[in-house]
Amino acid sequence: MRFDDRVAIVTGASGLSQRIGRALAQRGATVFVSDSPRSAPQAAREIAATGGGLLAFPYDVADPDQAVALAQTAVRGFGRIDVVVNCADAVTEAGKESDAGARLAVAWQATVSGAFNVLQAAWPAMTARGFGRVVNVGARLDLPEPQPALELAAAVAECGLAGMTRALAAAGAEHGIAVNGLLPVFAEMRQQAASSWLVGATAVPAAVWLAHEDCPSRGRFILAGPRRLAEAYSSAAAGYQCPVPTEFSAEHVRAHWPTVSSAAGSLAPASSAEYNAFRVAIYEAVVTEPAATPGAR
Repeated sequence: MRFDDRVAIVTGASGLSQRIGRALAQRGATVFVSDSPRSAPQAAREIAATGGGLLAFPYDVADPDQAVALAQTAVRGFGRIDVVVNCADAVTEAGKESDAGARLAVAWQATVSGAFNVLQAAWPAMTARGFGRVVNVGARLDLPEPQPALELAAAVAECGLAGMTRALAAAGAEHGIAVNGLLPVFAEMRQQAASSWLVGATAVPAAVWLAHEDCPSRGRFILAGPRRLAEAYSSAAAGYQCPVPTEFSAEHVRAHWPTVSSAAGSLAPASSAEYNAFRVAIYEAVVTEPAATPGAR
């Protein structure tokens, strides 16, 4: 797989971000990597020490103006943006904060606000060419031991990123832009004392594939563990549909709770349209009374 003539932006310039950027560069892409000003010097030294191949800039993409500057730098230099990999390290930055609220704010800014800012800035360049690939990378919780407060902040931010990924996947389809999520999995490895490198060895090839023009997926989430990839699904079950909706009550909920909470008849919808069709089919198969007229008594 080649990325000749492709221009990519990768947020974060160290660790997994740098490895993804380097993999894209090795396959022919021109890669811009960005990191916050306080982290960029160290990242630049790491890039230089390992042979370069990346164009590093000290832009903090949590700042909308700096995200725009990053996108403009790519467009001015090469006339295009084809790939965006949002891979800022929210956990490391949030872990520097002692207050729980500050941790959450930092994690959200690095993960969700940063990704939104970069995509808002890069989106016009991708829509103009009718092509784009976006990979949103979730939080890397490679912690030596459980840290509930930090894990909570990362989880909230990751849920925000997941929602944005699904929404942009739907919005980008008509423009030839595919948006997917990549979720590195570390928690299961604590007892094995496995390194971040091992998960990265799986996540990097997955990110390269998701960023490639041949990848057909949109709005998908891929779990990357040690030498293992799998898709993670959001699903909806058939649940309980009251035959007479106007009579629905708390007692109905209690009586039918085992059905409500069952996974039977689950669907993993690829789009909101597919979910709506699923929901309407259940309603029409069960409901015996005509739909109530709004305002009727």
